[in-house]
Amino acid sequence: MSHSPTVFNLGEEGTLLVGYRNIGEASAGTSNIYVQLPPYIEYLGVLGALPGATCTAQGAVATGQVLTCQSQGLGAPPFGQGYVNLRLYGHAQAASPGPLPVRVAVDLATPANAALLQSCATNPAQSFCAADAIPTYFRCALQWADGIFCDGIEPFVRP
Repeated sequence: MSHSPTVFNLGEEGTLLVGYRNIGEASAGTSNIYVQLPPYIEYLGVLGALPGATCTAQGAVATGQVLTCQSQGLGAPPFGQGYVNLRLYGHAQAASPGPLPVRVAVDLATPANAALLQSCATNPAQSFCAADAIPTYFRCALQWADGIFCDGIEPFVRP
């Protein structure tokens, strides 16, 4: 899992790339990817996915959205790999300088098991779990519409 840019500038968009693979011995059906976003990091949509994926967000941005993505099945190893690239927006209220934790669980089983994400919070070392930490930066100009006071003379007060 990786994110771009290296440091999220709050008030701007970024991406989160989640890769996953089939480690079983046969082709897998539907792949289910669960992502717990940190508070005030908002899901905007899917930038790209292979195989194709659809994602939905549940919960409030202020408390951290949970994304559920479903994609077509993966082939048997060594070719059973996929990814989903998510568009995100870092709101000014997000913690800065971070890093902000992101948790991911991947399920290649039918029916889907959304409880895996909670299991990853308890034990992140499980084979179906992944974690990332997104550093954030709050730019001075977010305080004022024109950024006029970002000259180091005025005191910086985070909203």
